[in-house]
Amino acid sequence: MRRGIFLLLIFALVAFRGFSQKDDLGLGEERLVPLRVNAQIAKKRPFSATAAFKSPGPQSYFLLDTLSLPFIDDFSKYKLKSYDTLDYSQMLVVDKMTYDFTVDGLLIDTFICSSDTTWSYLYHNTFPDSLMSKTPLTAFQVIFYNHPADPFAPSDTVIYWDPFEIYDTIVLASTPDTIDSLSLVLDTLISISDTFKVYPPDTSVGGVTNSLWIDEDVFINSTYPIDPITVGVATFDGLNQYGAPHNGFSDPAGYGLADYLTSKPIDLSYAVTDSVYLSFYYQPQGIGNDPQVTDSLVLEFFGPSTLEWYNIWSVPGTSYHKFKQVIFQITDPIFLQDGFQFRFKNYGTLSGNLDHWNLDYVRLNAGRNDADTFIVDVALISATGSVLQNYEAVPWKHYLADTTLPLIDSMRISINNLDTAKNNVGYRYNIKHQSDVYSFPTGTNNKDINGQSSLPRKLSIDYTFSSTLTDSAEFEINNYITPPPTDTIENNDTIKYIQRFYNYYAYDDGSAEWAYLLNAPGAKLAYRFTSIIPDTLRAVDIYFSQVIEDVSAEFFYLTIWNSLSPEDIIYQQAFQTPVYEDALNKFHTYLLDEILVLSGTYYIGWVQVTDASLNVGFDKNRDASSFLYYNVSGTWIQSIIDGSVMMRPLFGGPVIIPVGIGEGFSPIKKDLQYRVFPNPAKELVYIQADGNNNQDFLHIMIHDIYGRKVKEVSTDNGIVHVAGLSLGVYFFTIQAGDNDEFFIEKVLINR
Repeated sequence: MRRGIFLLLIFALVAFRGFSQKDDLGLGEERLVPLRVNAQIAKKRPFSATAAFKSPGPQSYFLLDTLSLPFIDDFSKYKLKSYDTLDYSQMLVVDKMTYDFTVDGLLIDTFICSSDTTWSYLYHNTFPDSLMSKTPLTAFQVIFYNHPADPFAPSDTVIYWDPFEIYDTIVLASTPDTIDSLSLVLDTLISISDTFKVYPPDTSVGGVTNSLWIDEDVFINSTYPIDPITVGVATFDGLNQYGAPHNGFSDPAGYGLADYLTSKPIDLSYAVTDSVYLSFYYQPQGIGNDPQVTDSLVLEFFGPSTLEWYNIWSVPGTSYHKFKQVIFQITDPIFLQDGFQFRFKNYGTLSGNLDHWNLDYVRLNAGRNDADTFIVDVALISATGSVLQNYEAVPWKHYLADTTLPLIDSMRISINNLDTAKNNVGYRYNIKHQSDVYSFPTGTNNKDINGQSSLPRKLSIDYTFSSTLTDSAEFEINNYITPPPTDTIENNDTIKYIQRFYNYYAYDDGSAEWAYLLNAPGAKLAYRFTSIIPDTLRAVDIYFSQVIEDVSAEFFYLTIWNSLSPEDIIYQQAFQTPVYEDALNKFHTYLLDEILVLSGTYYIGWVQVTDASLNVGFDKNRDASSFLYYNVSGTWIQSIIDGSVMMRPLFGGPVIIPVGIGEGFSPIKKDLQYRVFPNPAKELVYIQADGNNNQDFLHIMIHDIYGRKVKEVSTDNGIVHVAGLSLGVYFFTIQAGDNDEFFIEKVLINR
């Protein structure tokens, strides 16, 4: 009917694609394969919009503000528009009716008319063939509202006429002899009205634009690119905004149009002489999967007057190369108008996290030229993550027992000077916890960076993590630079990292770029850890990532070793299966069924029963290959693939089962679903029933990660106050009324 976006279908025939050997990184018995989901963004968000402007269920429309030049995004900050209605002030939401057209300003459901001028003819009564005069009948102004982006904006205006013609004679001029419509080709216009909840533009007080793009398909991250222009890129792949395959797991060989990245409307009312240029950087593959020659990255422009998209630029898939810059002038008057938009999109495999393109530093501005490829900007490219020497995270109680745990020798950053001129740039860092802030150094720490070059910097670390908290703690680490006042973007001058101390050891950073597998019967995988103090191992967290095959019915033995040479198994739990979790961090918690106290060095892992590929998430940005071992032929071999599998030992008190454990004794009902948000939370948590579940009266118990009940509350409005809870991970057990069944959700409290 209306409100569609025209797509240019540039491929009529595509080759067979999908998961095959070419998609694997095969290294002997151990192998990496592409993911089918993105663990960082694969969330159930049933109450968010899935289309550009409307959500399913109740009609919702999100007003867009029109941007002015310059348009600049280096993706160091998330600037994709949110369609979660909870992100908007409900006081500003209004109901508004949409319709297809108006006739002379009036709403009419059905309008029969002629698109050609109709006439009143006056003939001489004595000479019937003698036409004395003709007069056009009533003209009607019909305004259509078929704008693809704005259902309230008029798209075009058309003049229509009465759906009949009059034939009269001079004698009986006051009374028409004939009213005829049989010889006419008539149009019947039917208007369908909708009522929308209209949400305001996401423009904050002071006119600051909070978003630049209207799609949520791409993945804003700093883990997939290699040597980006600044920290952060937009990654295109075969996944939708929820981190799941575009084709819904339906066809491993599915191919077609995948992600969109569409700008908001822009006022481009400029003359050709104003020299409006668009530039951007792109990189295929990065550390991900290389797009094939049948894949492509495409750029299109939108003409506000024609309401159509035009193909401007495209590049076929290829293997990795460094970021390349593209720049060209916009000269066509079709585009130099208010309401101009541009968009990137990719064609590729729709069945998984494949065919990656990284986009960086998009600039649209007037007063440029072909040589304007340099940016007056000094930016961070990367910065230190975890400051622990051997781990990404350790249990807080373990660290408190030995605060001499080795830290890395220094904070390290990499700075990129995109300008042609030399710049003097300062570098400092701070560590924040609760109300305490540690800054280093206290004085200036500046160095010159030559134009068009990068510079690594480092600062020593002399810090001991301490807190009044006893169960868990978080520390915010900020590495930041002080560029010259002419700097273009402030967002890329600071990189924040959260050093987490919970109840587990971890080598990985929580972000899976690939999946790791061993495809041999009886294959064993062992991950070496060394605990600071003796403690009770309560569970093992594993992120199993689904790829082409669902192996959730394949058995394995969860195994703990004291040593591998000689092989000494100290615990084994049979008949475990991979679980594809959809919780906060995508790990599944495998509870131990007996108390097991560990100290010193030990190994966690599994023994496979079949040759099915148990695909575990693999972090390519943190290398723990020296701690990973596999055995497929009777001999333990150290891994030779750089990275870390996503498997963690959990220590301390009893662990509460998260959603979807399915251990057999848990009375969790699968169709009992609630939405718990926001997550992470600060002071308030809202619980909203899904579908027909009871929302009237809820009983909520909150446990910490050690199994201790920290809060219990009953509510009839779904609001839970958590301001009194310390930072950390909690489990919300939700019961509706007198129902014996319950729903559990993992919630992070983070302020």
